[in-house]
Amino acid sequence: MGYGPDCQPLGNYAPVTPVAPPRQQQLYTLGGAYRLGKDSKVRAEIGMSRNDLNRFSDLDSDDDLGFSAYTELQHTFRLGGDSSGWSLGTQASYEWVQRNFEPLNPYRNPEFLRDWSLADVQGRGEVEEAEEQIGKAGMSLRKRGLGQFDYELSVFNRDSLYTGWQHRWQFREQLERWQLELDGSLLNSESNALRTRFLRPRATVAYELPLMGGLQIGAYGEQERNERLVTAGDTLQGNSFYYNRYRLFIKSKESEGRSWGSSYSQRIDYAPSGQQFFRSTLATEANVNGKWRWLGGGNRLQLAGNFTYRKLEIQQPEAVPQEPGETFLGRADLNFTVLKGVVQSATTYEIGSGQEAKVEFTYLRVNPGEGDYIWLDSLYNNDGVIQPNEMEIAPFQDLADYVRVTAVTDEFIRTDNVRLNQSLRLTPKALLFKADGWQRWLGKLSTISNLTINRKTQEAQEVAAWNPFQLDVADTSLVAVSSNIRNVLFFNQADPVYDLQLGMNDNRNKFVQTSGFESRRTSEQYLRARWNISKAVSTNADFTLGRRSSDSEFFNEKDFDIRFFRLKPSLTLLPSRNFRGTLRYEYQEDEDRLPNSEAASQRHDFELEARYNRSAKTSIQLRASFVQVDFQGEPNSPVGFAILNGLQNGQNFLWNLTLDQQLAKNIQLRLSYEGRKTGEARVVHTGRAQVAANF
Repeated sequence: MGYGPDCQPLGNYAPVTPVAPPRQQQLYTLGGAYRLGKDSKVRAEIGMSRNDLNRFSDLDSDDDLGFSAYTELQHTFRLGGDSSGWSLGTQASYEWVQRNFEPLNPYRNPEFLRDWSLADVQGRGEVEEAEEQIGKAGMSLRKRGLGQFDYELSVFNRDSLYTGWQHRWQFREQLERWQLELDGSLLNSESNALRTRFLRPRATVAYELPLMGGLQIGAYGEQERNERLVTAGDTLQGNSFYYNRYRLFIKSKESEGRSWGSSYSQRIDYAPSGQQFFRSTLATEANVNGKWRWLGGGNRLQLAGNFTYRKLEIQQPEAVPQEPGETFLGRADLNFTVLKGVVQSATTYEIGSGQEAKVEFTYLRVNPGEGDYIWLDSLYNNDGVIQPNEMEIAPFQDLADYVRVTAVTDEFIRTDNVRLNQSLRLTPKALLFKADGWQRWLGKLSTISNLTINRKTQEAQEVAAWNPFQLDVADTSLVAVSSNIRNVLFFNQADPVYDLQLGMNDNRNKFVQTSGFESRRTSEQYLRARWNISKAVSTNADFTLGRRSSDSEFFNEKDFDIRFFRLKPSLTLLPSRNFRGTLRYEYQEDEDRLPNSEAASQRHDFELEARYNRSAKTSIQLRASFVQVDFQGEPNSPVGFAILNGLQNGQNFLWNLTLDQQLAKNIQLRLSYEGRKTGEARVVHTGRAQVAANF
C-alpha cells in the first residue's frame, strides 16, 4: 500500500493489538442520622468516588476523584393533639453531585431522566456530565382513617445547562365504600436549546357495592403532555408527545376460592404539528380475567384465565409509521387432582399475536474452545464462504471456534402464537398402598405423559390462530413450530431395589428462514431397568429403538433419515462413601434410510468412569473410553457427521481427568485435561483451568 506524497500512510489498518488497561473504581461514603426529639429527624451523607481509567498512567488523572453530598430534615406537627388523628409532616432535602462523581451502581429512580423531561416517551435519553443540584421541600397532611394529601416542590439544576421546577401532588382518601386517588406532576424546565412543560395527572375513583358481595366498580384516567419548544420559538419539536388514557373496570372482592374482573380502556395519542397536537392513533383494549379453586375430599380443582383484546386505529397515517391491526393475548390454566392423588393433571393454554422483529444469524470466529459451533465447509461446497447450513454444534469443545450472534432487524412481521402444555400423571399407589394380591401389583404401576406444542405463524385465513393441533401449515404462513411428546410407564418406581421403565419420546421442530424451511425430528422407544444388587453394587440396562431425521428445503445434502438401535448395560460399584466406579458398554447400529444413501455404522463403546472424593472440598474424576466404529459410506458428508459425531472409522480413544477443589466458601477451582485419538488422526491434548466465584 505504501505512503502518499504527504508521507501519510494510505491503508486503513495498522498491526496493532489493543490492550485493555487495568481500571479502578472505588466509592467511599459516610452518613448518619440523628433524631431531634420525638417528631424531628436529620440525616446527612457524603460520598467520594475514584474512577481511574488506566492505573498504569498518570495522564488525565485530574478527573479521577468526584464528590457528592446529601442532607435531609424531617419534622411532624401534631394538629389538635394525638387524639385528633391529624398530623402535618414536613421535609426538606438538598443533593449535590460533582461532575466527576461516579457511583458504582445507579442510585436514582429509573424514570429519573423521563420525570425531568431529559428522555423520550420510552425513557431513552443521555445527558452530558455536569455538576448537579437538587433541592426539595414538601408537606404531608394526614388524618387517620380518612386519607392524606402530599405536596412537593423540587428544583433540579445542571450547572448552566438545565434548570427545572417540578410540582408533585398526591391525594388518597379511603372511606367505608369509596376509594379516591389523585396524583400528578407538573414540570417547567429550560435548557440552552429547549424549554419544556410536562403535565402528568392521574386519578382513580372506585366504589364497593355492598348489595353485590363487595363488587367494586371504578374508573381510571391519566394524561401525559410533554411540550418541547426551542428557547426562542413556539413550534413543537418532533420529540414532543401527548396522550390520554381512560379505563373503566369492575372486579369482585378478593377471596381464596374465586375472583374475577374485567376492564375496558382507550388510549388516544397525539402527534405534534406546528404549535398544536393532532390525534394520531386510537388504541382500544378490553380485558377479562378470573380464577376459581375448589378443595374437598382429597381432591383439588383450580381454574384461572386472562384474555386481552386490543385494536389499534391509525387516524393520521402520515405521522405514524405503525400499521392498524388487532392483537390478542390470553392464557388459561386448569389443574386438578382426583381420587386422592391417583390422577394429577396440569394444562396450560396460551394464545397471542403481535408484531415481531425479524432476526438474522451470523457466525463469528473466536478462540478454539470458546465457541459452540464448528464450520464444516469441507462437507459441502468448500468455497471458503460461511453459510448457515455449514454450521453444526461442535462434537468436542476444543473444536468449537464459532459463536452464533443474533441480530434484530428493523423489519417486523405480524405473528399469531399458540402454545399448549399438558401433563398427566397416574399413580394407583395413592389408593392401593395397603392392598394385597393383584391390586398390590397394580399399585406398582404409574405413568407420566407430557405434551408440548409451540406454534408461531403469520396471519393467514387458512390457519386457525387458536388451534395448536393444526401443525401442517403451509411454508408461506409458518414461522416456527415445535412439538414434544413423552410417555413413560413405570413399574416399581422409586423402589430401593429395582424398577422398570417403558417409554417413548418424540421431538419435532420446523422453522422457516430466508434459506427455506428446515425440519428435524428425534423419536425414541426405550426399555430401562435398574437393579441394586447390594448397597455396593448396582446395574442398569437400556434398550432403545429410535429415529433421527433432517429435511432442508434448499440444501438437500443435509437431509437424512437415520434409524438406530442401542443397547447400553452398565455396572456401578460403591465400595466406600468416597469412591464410585462405573463400567459401561454400548452397542449401537445406525442406518440412513433415504434412497441412494448407503451410510450405516456399527459402534462398540467401552467406558470406564471413576470418581474419588478425597474430602468435602476435593474430588477427582476419571473417564476413559474405547470406541470401535465400523462405518460404511462417505464419512466427509453431513449424514456421515451426524452418525459419527466427531469420531472416525476404526479405533477411537477418549479420556478425561478433572480435579475440583473448593478454595473458599464461594470460590471453586477446576482443572481438567482431555485427550482423544480418533482413527488415523493425531492425538489431541486439551487442558483447562477455571475459577468460579458464587455470590
